[in-house]
Amino acid sequence: MKTEKNSSEVFELRKELERSLGKKLKTPADFEFCVGAIWERLHQNISPTTLKRMWGYIEGADTTRLSTLNLLSHYLWDIYKWWMEFIWNHFL
Repeated sequence: MKTEKNSSEVFELRKELERSLGKKLKTPADFEFCVGAIWERLHQNISPTTLKRMWGYIEGADTTRLSTLNLLSHYLWDIYKWWMEFIWNHFL
């Protein structure tokens, strides 16, 4: 399952992640910082390129993989381990 990277749900996830990090993701260093924060909290890897595509910093796929959405959802809310839990909490 993939989700459109420009959907309102993905936009909200990006906004919440930036809020959690205390910064907007606008530069390569910002994306590297995010990767490091995710590693420190969850001991999970994510590519800065994946994040750059999701934020539209570089061109790429128009959709985001469910595994990426799950990881970012889990990072934001330790009680939410899955993307659908984020959706249910914020949109339903």
